[in-house]
Order: sequence, then structure tokens, then C-alpha cells
Amino acid sequence: MLKRVVLIGLFSLVAIFGLTVICSAAVMTEKDMTGKPPGNVAVLDTGQVVFQFNAPSVEIDGMAWDGTNLWVASDYLDRIWKMDTLGNILDSIPAPGTVATGLTWDGQYLWCADGGTILIYKLDPATGNVISSIPGPGSGTSCEGLAWMNDTLWNTNWSNNLIWELDPATGSIWGQFPSQGTGSTGLAWDWHDNCLWNSDQGTDLIYKLDPVTGAPITAFAAPDTVVQDLTFDGTYLWTCGWFSGTVYKIDIGYVGVEEEIHSPKSFALVQSYPNPMYSETEIMYQLLKKGKVSLKIYNFTGRLVRTLVNGNESAGYHRVIWDSKDDHGAELPSGIYFYRLKTGSSTTTNKLIRLK
Repeated sequence: MLKRVVLIGLFSLVAIFGLTVICSAAVMTEKDMTGKPPGNVAVLDTGQVVFQFNAPSVEIDGMAWDGTNLWVASDYLDRIWKMDTLGNILDSIPAPGTVATGLTWDGQYLWCADGGTILIYKLDPATGNVISSIPGPGSGTSCEGLAWMNDTLWNTNWSNNLIWELDPATGSIWGQFPSQGTGSTGLAWDWHDNCLWNSDQGTDLIYKLDPVTGAPITAFAAPDTVVQDLTFDGTYLWTCGWFSGTVYKIDIGYVGVEEEIHSPKSFALVQSYPNPMYSETEIMYQLLKKGKVSLKIYNFTGRLVRTLVNGNESAGYHRVIWDSKDDHGAELPSGIYFYRLKTGSSTTTNKLIRLK
């Protein structure tokens, strides 16, 4: 396995310098990473690490974002941890197989790829119990990064250096294309630009890809020499180092998009994501001027069920998470809901679907 070969060399460095030196040396900006050709795509001056922390274990392979917190998986301890964005451990569950690798979140459930069993498991995030599983699509000895986009599961591995679009119910392959590097490990779906991010430990690059053709859009240098899975939180890209056990928060050019200095050019209510929603959905909106604002959720009969915002807000871009509960804290049933944004002079309404 490619990661194991890298590990042998790194162990020799540890003997000389110590683990703490290796971990700190793994923190690099793009300007530090020279001489790593990305092929026919230009390396951009982005990908700056804005924050990092140590995971609970080394050999961190998988990462997922559930709308509020991170999930990280270790193939060394075969455990999955729920962590806040500062690195505090909130909970943990056992990994379902023998070599936990990629993770992703579908809005309700956690998915875990396993490089030992070459299976992809659907998990109850509260208990870690396996709900179902599908075979990994590769023919090699790895099953790595995962990404979720609406009702589609994506998978990659460095044995085949392919990226597959899968039916999450059966594992049937809906489409595939080659990865750009020589050691594909991580995937993340970027709903901001409707693209895929793909990390590669062979070239030490992170690629932004067209999900239809697989063509590279941009690339930047990875912050770790054995880069693994990826996840996207709506603004930042997160990745992890397999040997170092370090989790990195990366600026990919969206910082300030929702909070930029310049005022938005229009009043708007953005379609919630994910939609359909399971446990949570994010609602974003933009205001032309400061003033009284309300954001309310109504059921399909028009009855008010939740007030998310009711007060004065500044001009600019805003986001709110709805946790599928009403004003009394009760979880609402499946169905069609409407969210209405109202200011002193404007009102707009969008529809979303709640599934349980």
C-alpha cells in the first residue's frame, strides 16, 4: 500500500527528530510545496491553512461534516470521533470494518468506507450500528474517500485512481472517470460551486474537478505529505494527514463570500441545503440594508411552526441552521414546509422537503 511505503520513510525521521517535529513540519502553504507538478492544471495561490488541530489518533483517513460538527475516522484504532471545529471530542463510535477510511454525511446517516473489507457502510451516527452496506467499486486493495451529493454517493481509491458515482442503495456504478494524480485518497462535494474536490497523496495536491467530466478546474498543494479524505463545511475545506494525525482547515477562496465587506446587490433567499433535509438544513439569505427581519417556517397548511429569526440584522449575508424542530423543541414530521423571509419592504418564500 502506498501509505505504508510512505510510513516506513517517515518512521525513520521520527527516530531522528521526534513526532512533534514531523507534525509541525507537515504544516505547509502552497509556496512551501515546490517541485510537485500537477500535470496540465495550474497550481493556484490558495489552500492556506487557517487552523489545525491534532486528532485523537494517528492514521486519520476519513472526514465528514454533518452541518455543525466534524467526524474523523482512524484506520489505526478503527474508531470514528465526532468533534467540534476546535478539535474537542464530543462523541465516538466504533468503525464497522477493519480499516476505516473515507467518511461522508447524507443529512441523516454517516457513511464509512473500509479498506479491509472493501465495503461501504451506512451507519447510525448515534450508535455506530450498521444499517446497510454496499461493495466498494474498485478492484484493488483500497477503498478510500467518500462524498455525498443529493442522492448520489461518490468513492475513490489509490489502487485504481478512479472516481466513481454510485447508487447508494445497491452500489451500482452510475459513472466513473480517472483521478488526476497517482494516489487518489479523498473526496468532498462542494455545493457552493457544484464541483468535487479530490486529494492525491501521489502528487501532494488537492484538485477541484468538474463532476461530469472529471476535468481539473484548479489545484493547490496539500498541507500534509500523506493527505487523506476531505470534507466541505460551506466555506472551508477540511482535510487530514494520515501519518501526522493532523486535521487542517483550509481557505479555498470562499472566505468572506457570505460576510464580504461590499453589500449584496439584491435582497434574496437562497434555496436551503440539503433539500430534501433529514435532521438539519442550512438557510442563507442576503439583506440590502439594516433593519427588522423575520425568518419563519410554515407547514403545508400554512401554520407557523418555527421562528428562526425575529429582530434587527445588518446588511450583508446571513445563514441559519434549522434543526427540523418546532418552537417547542418537538421534532416535526416528514412533509413539505415553507420558509419565509420578510423585511420592512420585501417578502420571499421558498419550499423545502423534510424526510425522516
